[in-house]
Amino acid sequence: MGRALDPLDLFCVSTERHLALCPVLRTFLTRWSALHDDDAGFRARCAQLVELVTAAQATAEHRATRLFMVLDWALRRTTATWLALAGLDVQATAWSRRAPLGSWEDLTALAPYLAESRARASVHGLQAERGRIVDEAQLTRAVALVGKASGWHAAWAAINAASLEGRGATVSAAWFDAWCAVADAVRCVALRDREVIERGLSEVRQSGLDLLVEMATLRGAAPQRLHAVVPHRPGKAPLTSRRARIALAEVRVHGSAHASPTRRVARIVLD
Repeated sequence: MGRALDPLDLFCVSTERHLALCPVLRTFLTRWSALHDDDAGFRARCAQLVELVTAAQATAEHRATRLFMVLDWALRRTTATWLALAGLDVQATAWSRRAPLGSWEDLTALAPYLAESRARASVHGLQAERGRIVDEAQLTRAVALVGKASGWHAAWAAINAASLEGRGATVSAAWFDAWCAVADAVRCVALRDREVIERGLSEVRQSGLDLLVEMATLRGAAPQRLHAVVPHRPGKAPLTSRRARIALAEVRVHGSAHASPTRRVARIVLD
């Protein structure tokens, strides 16, 4: 037996509505709901948003605006939440105070800060684990739960459903750094208190549902910012700049580019 239809598909079938829905909005809702096939309560909350989503405007400007809204929610707001719960207050405060993402230039400017947050979260994780017997399987399950239940995986699917205007490498690099920071922060939280994981999930879930409502009810857009695209260089330029950003972050955090090879921040798979 296949998976049951998602709430959005059921609504479109039952009302005979076949709309050209915004792919970012549709994918975020349907994927997040589908990932909770064992949680009827959360799927019911998603179902309450279905009619609102089907009525949402879906012009090119609205689709582009929603792409940046999802990027901002994941890279800035969600990352800040988990960093704060892990005790990285300075980093979390800096993220929460940054202006929302609204253009490709904003995302490019964010890259070195994401790399630095990733490095700091890694060091914080190593310090938290020092001298302790770590249940690696339990920590891995906690990270997997957060990725699935918080909306992070659904947000990534929504971003990939959008037109990235040739900026896929930039988005992927930023997303990877942010997820590494979040994963290390979640590990720190899980080591200290599993109940804090549930509190973080509750907070992030609510902000994600609020984001869906905000995107569905979006009326105006700012196309002058959305189309300000920095020319993309093909080839290995993004990888080279990414290495440079990571190296800079390591120097800032560790004070030396030749710190101990055992630290987790050096465990980077680029190729």
